[in-house]
Amino acid sequence: MQQEIRTIRFRDKNATSIKLSTTTWEAIELVASNQGMKWTDWIRAVLAETDDQDNKTEAVRNALIDTMLTVRIFSERACGVDHWENHPIMQGASPMDDTDFDDYINTAQQVDGENDLLGFKLYFGTDRDGRPFVGIRNGHRDGEHVAIAFN
Repeated sequence: MQQEIRTIRFRDKNATSIKLSTTTWEAIELVASNQGMKWTDWIRAVLAETDDQDNKTEAVRNALIDTMLTVRIFSERACGVDHWENHPIMQGASPMDDTDFDDYINTAQQVDGENDLLGFKLYFGTDRDGRPFVGIRNGHRDGEHVAIAFN
């Protein structure tokens, strides 16, 4: 696999060189372009979030993988949600982020139980509007959660 070294210059006149495969550089260019950025700006943003002691090449590679997985997972989830929309059970479903889910659970009239099932937690109870609900908290970092309220 052919390797390529590219140098990124920062505003403070410092520079760093990163060695990655040509294919990895092409993926970085694609991800950056999809975010409306030049590859250099994308890498600067990644490195701005990286501890100076960290391996910069590894940090860039990990950020690329995280970004590509996130894009893939969200596109797969979007396809799955299309199938859910017409199912009667899903009529009362609300996808939520961490903050919204915590608010939903904390403002419920009653939470009857919480079951930890390793990758996710199930909550049962009565929501703030008096409807029975099932809440599903995704155990993955930045995972999407869902609450399903029944009329």
